[in-house]
Amino acid sequence: MAKRRDITRDELLDEAEHLLRNHGYNGFSIRDVGEAVGISSASVHHHYPTKGDLAAAVLHRYRERWNAKLGAIAMEHEDWRGRVAAVVAAFAGMVVGKGSACLLAIACVDHASLSNAAQAETKLLHENLTGWLARFTVEAKKREEIAASHDAGTMAESLLSTLQGALLLSRVAGDSAFAKVTTMLADGSMHRVPGE
Repeated sequence: MAKRRDITRDELLDEAEHLLRNHGYNGFSIRDVGEAVGISSASVHHHYPTKGDLAAAVLHRYRERWNAKLGAIAMEHEDWRGRVAAVVAAFAGMVVGKGSACLLAIACVDHASLSNAAQAETKLLHENLTGWLARFTVEAKKREEIAASHDAGTMAESLLSTLQGALLLSRVAGDSAFAKVTTMLADGSMHRVPGE
């Protein structure tokens, strides 16, 4: 009989993230996660007592990855277009060509089914992403890269909503749909005031 190897929390989170992205919260079970990594459901429950705990951990890790990515983008790009293009590329790199979806979009779709902890992580993820995008917008307004009349919070929500919608639609319409929409985001034409 082969010796069972130890499974790390990251392996469990990786598999749960894969299932969550591709099947939604209601489309997988703790058993599915266990089978994918070669352990029993009881062993998964040892690390994460409930599916809600597991989903919350996946969303927490995703939020931390996004915070690190957005911090790096802020350091690497000073201009508005560079930052928006980098955010678009970051989203595209996670899902385009993989037939999966952003965890925030999935968590929003399945919000009513999530545990309280997973709902809280979803809210924090949304707040973090829009917070970063709003800060990018405020800085761009100060540098007069975009119109002063643009409200930073509204632009942040608009950017994130557009990205999420394009990512979801690309699962049906193909990756070219995402590329067409995000080209308008990256070149700034989607948020340009007529006559600018």
